[in-house]
Amino acid sequence: MKILKGSLTETRYAWPTIERNKAEEHPLQTLSNTTYQKDEVTYMSDKLGLHRITNPDPVGHAVSLHCECCPRASGMALLTLSSVYSTECGCLWV
Repeated sequence: MKILKGSLTETRYAWPTIERNKAEEHPLQTLSNTTYQKDEVTYMSDKLGLHRITNPDPVGHAVSLHCECCPRASGMALLTLSSVYSTECGCLWV
């Protein structure tokens, strides 16, 4: 994800597990909170856990560009101005 305008905060969480939850409701375990500014880039993978992206500015807008690849893709995705297309699995994100 690249920040094109404003700033965005990424909160990363550990994957919930059966042992951790034991069929009870528990909050997700927060691993980190990082705020990214314009032109900064961050990376997320299922191996890193779950994440949430929020705009810390209550009145200003933020814009980000996300490039995602489907699990079968070997990391080779074609990026255009409006969409991402993976030649490996035929996935298209707009």
